[in-house]
Amino acid sequence: MNDIEIIKKDIKNKNYIKAEAELKKLILINPENFQYHLLLGFVFEKKNKYKKAIDSYENAKKIKVDETVLTFLSNIYVKVLNYDKAFSEFELLIKINNKNPISFNNFGLLLVAKKKENESIKFFQKAISLDANYKDAKYNLLEILEKTNKINIFKKTIIHQIKKFPDDMILKYYYAVYLNLKKQNEEAIKILEEINFSNYLNNWEFRRLNLIAKIYDEIQNYHKAFSLNNAANKFLIKNFCTKSFNEKKYYKKLENYLSILKKIKQKKIKNKKNSLVFIVGFPRSGTTLLDSILSSHSMIQVIEEKPFIEKTISILNNEDKINCKNLNTKFLRKNYITLVQNHIGSQNLSKKIIVDKMPLNLIYLRAINIIFPGAKVIFCMRHPLDTILSSYFQNFVLNEAMVNFLDLKRTAEIYSLSMEIFSSYDCLQSDNFMMIKYENLVTNFEKELKSICNFIGIKKEKNMIEFYKNIQNKTRVRTASYNQVNKPLYQSSIYKWKNYQKELFPIMHIVQKWILDFGYNIK
Repeated sequence: MNDIEIIKKDIKNKNYIKAEAELKKLILINPENFQYHLLLGFVFEKKNKYKKAIDSYENAKKIKVDETVLTFLSNIYVKVLNYDKAFSEFELLIKINNKNPISFNNFGLLLVAKKKENESIKFFQKAISLDANYKDAKYNLLEILEKTNKINIFKKTIIHQIKKFPDDMILKYYYAVYLNLKKQNEEAIKILEEINFSNYLNNWEFRRLNLIAKIYDEIQNYHKAFSLNNAANKFLIKNFCTKSFNEKKYYKKLENYLSILKKIKQKKIKNKKNSLVFIVGFPRSGTTLLDSILSSHSMIQVIEEKPFIEKTISILNNEDKINCKNLNTKFLRKNYITLVQNHIGSQNLSKKIIVDKMPLNLIYLRAINIIFPGAKVIFCMRHPLDTILSSYFQNFVLNEAMVNFLDLKRTAEIYSLSMEIFSSYDCLQSDNFMMIKYENLVTNFEKELKSICNFIGIKKEKNMIEFYKNIQNKTRVRTASYNQVNKPLYQSSIYKWKNYQKELFPIMHIVQKWILDFGYNIK
């Protein structure tokens, strides 16, 4: 057995330390050997030493440019979130071999990561045309077609694929999505209840339960809908996020903030012209609806749920984040503007009103008010029980905050802690602060829109009234509320909690104060 075969055996047995040492010796003897550098890069990658892995792959690429090294390079650049470098490697990879369906599928996934969903579609389609049995490409295509509102192509694709592969479980799931869109809910439920995702690695079982729950809600079987949502959330906690859920990081952070919070009389800031607006509120309170309305205005650029405030104040200790004494506001303001400029470009920054929509920034309103004197804040409010119920039912991308919404009681506790912090800030009395109630926006749209425009200092435009048409032409709304904002205003989400009074009764005492304080009824 030669040296390379021995090293490959060590790698297969996960003896990476020995493999690394042997490869380094061989490279010293023969530094121009492509395979040595390639294998060393692979070993470094397995040891999570990504920078060294990239260097080794790049060394191999200097010796010989082939599919293997380009595949390794493109994939590792995706891992380290260097999408531009990954993009270059994928482009070169496809030029070398335009018959590899895996390359086209991976390029499509990269475009999705780069927020270029529309461009990704043709690459998934190309991958399928090269290999009609390539399942991942089909699933990715259907996912993107649904999320980008390409409903006609979605319907055509799923009907074609389900005829060819009638026993494919994931295709059955997407066919049920199609039936739900057609309001053929009984048939959709039948298919979903026959599917078994127990042997699938990803969260398909959660998605199956979540979709059945949604359909039962639509057909007004509320007890069944709640039960299925509860089962879906428990499935996620048990199989994907037990550790992060039990750690309660965000919950503990809010508790800590509340414990150090002090009442501070802030100087009143004059309401002056400012091109910065913050939209805050608890998730599922109407922030995405307001975002969609405002982004339809020609002079507004909305930043959708980017943690720029969190990043800006990350250098501060918790005391300063909340009580904001002796802040270097000029430095912090510059850091924030740099983040925004890198995201939207300097031209938009100078010519448009920037609207930063990040709901849970409500706990940092004191910092926002001090760092950006004169910036305007719109607080979105919805009946607390509707907000909590909707958060509990929603399929969020899980992070340290959103993982809490998998449990109803925890959701209510997070809501109460957030509002306790939020309501203590004196800046809420400022002329630069406005509260919008979701219920009023939906039922009295023209009046509320006029008030919002006056508050921001803009003239109402026709596009704002027909905002849902603009959303349909938009690449994608990248929040959990897409399906609610790509259609005309409807009132079925108002006081939806009343359909679930029995299920919500155990958490009523946690949020009763806020229900009354914000002017809502308990019954």
